[in-house]
Amino acid sequence: MSFSRTILSLIYSLSLSASLLLAGSSYAKEYIFMSAKGGDSSDVSAVAGEGDEVIVDFHIHKMVTEKAQVENSITDAFKELKFTQLKSSNNVGSPAIPYYSIIVEGTPANLRVDYQMEKSKRIMNLIPVPAQPEKWRCVDCEQPSFAIDLDSYRDGEERFYTLDYLGDFRGIPLTRVTLYPAQYIAEDRAVEIYPEIDFKISGAIEGKFYTDNVEQIYERAELNNRYLIIAPQEYIAALAEFVAWKSSRGFEVDVISLESAGGTFAAVKSYIRARYEAPETNFSYALLVGHEGNFPTEYVYTSSSSQTPSDLHYFTMGDATDFIPDVFYGRLVVGQLADISNQVRKIMDYEGDLLSNGAGWSQHIGLASDEGSDPSDEEYLAQMTSTFVESFGVSSRSFLQRNSDSTPTNLNKALSSGAMWLNYIGHGTGTSWPSMWSTYYSSSIKNLTTDAVKPIIIDVACQNGRFRYNAKQLGERFMNESKDGAPVGAVAYYGGSVNISWNPPAVMAVGLNKMVVQEKIDALGKALLAGQIYLFNNYTDVASVKENFSWYHLFGDPSLSLHIGR
Repeated sequence: MSFSRTILSLIYSLSLSASLLLAGSSYAKEYIFMSAKGGDSSDVSAVAGEGDEVIVDFHIHKMVTEKAQVENSITDAFKELKFTQLKSSNNVGSPAIPYYSIIVEGTPANLRVDYQMEKSKRIMNLIPVPAQPEKWRCVDCEQPSFAIDLDSYRDGEERFYTLDYLGDFRGIPLTRVTLYPAQYIAEDRAVEIYPEIDFKISGAIEGKFYTDNVEQIYERAELNNRYLIIAPQEYIAALAEFVAWKSSRGFEVDVISLESAGGTFAAVKSYIRARYEAPETNFSYALLVGHEGNFPTEYVYTSSSSQTPSDLHYFTMGDATDFIPDVFYGRLVVGQLADISNQVRKIMDYEGDLLSNGAGWSQHIGLASDEGSDPSDEEYLAQMTSTFVESFGVSSRSFLQRNSDSTPTNLNKALSSGAMWLNYIGHGTGTSWPSMWSTYYSSSIKNLTTDAVKPIIIDVACQNGRFRYNAKQLGERFMNESKDGAPVGAVAYYGGSVNISWNPPAVMAVGLNKMVVQEKIDALGKALLAGQIYLFNNYTDVASVKENFSWYHLFGDPSLSLHIGR
């Protein structure tokens, strides 16, 4: 069937009238108040109830609707629904309706959700836009086309809540409860809003719930200071300095050779699990040493690649549905002994403040593409940046793709002056950051100076976080590049190993920065997992959340002590 016939078929399937289509073409922003009293904001509160209960109350005063801006849409009659304090659902093809979510301790089987509402308000001839598949953050890859789930528009049933289980963290089961105070009524092509609706969630363990307060999960998880390192035998001796450094900082470090752990992915995973489950060897931090070719790597299916290299399942200790790692983990992507000594030197310099040039401790660097909308990449970067600037008083230097000063030379000048954190959001190729006025290639890293504070890099881009060791991979080069025998680049790098989607990694990066500040997180691995959990609580499509766990990896030390704005 041709594309034009497909469009007509979908329109007729939705039974959209000609008058509605015409109305949609000239539709402007409209403000709809829930009562004569007006009011601009919506209030949502979540509190612990009695025993195992959690109470969530909604008070919605206003909704804003406007014509949806969707590429290749079948009609311009779709509208976006906007409420303060509420986000729009992301389930691909289904109506994007407002929601609020919390994470509770418990499994879906043990949770019960009850609700009661007062009078509702129905808005006729209002069709919410379908949530669209995410674009990819690669330069030349094929992007997804318009998507719509016809069943949800023809026969959609009322759904006031959903329960989604992502796994457990060190024995604490975590379920997201997503609550919907509005419904799409398919038979009437209308949206029904419940301005005053109360939910009672029963069955939560000790009534525990979390919005963004992830540090409380860590407090309940009984973390310890044991640190497991697994490396090929040829690297063991070179790790002695790192082991001594971590031991001096209070960690109990065990170094195991890859060969003695079994040498294959399955054997090493079994070995890791056995140590984790034994009380006398249970650990909270883990480090793998080696690259994709000399340390076993699992290849998993994701929507962007059937061969996604991932370390995630080394550290999920639950069943096949568990996507939350139970320890904070990272990898030193190395291919020679000098790589280990250089990375260890950067970790010691960062944690011990051993550099002669310490100006970078109060400096943040941000880079953003000129793409995206609602929010754009520049708006995402502003959220990431403001977190540090407003809370820690750090300075931030931004390199925006639309500005002619966003060049490799100027970025290297900023990095050579020192920075404690760097956020990039845009496209990636595996070997470069192309979302600048002129592309920054991995070959530019060797031009940095050696004595500056080296940043933690959070990279929202495709392919740059692959474990390859080929002297070209951007993340690997930031970790292993040297100049005149001294290390340059970054102290840690967090990025995606294959093509990654547009919004979920950006939401994670915003949450990561936010959690570092709000929760006063003291270790890098804790911050990274907090960012992933933030995504789980702020993006409804569970498949996208799970893929983000598989895509993203830390190059560096998960126990790295954070020093933001010191």
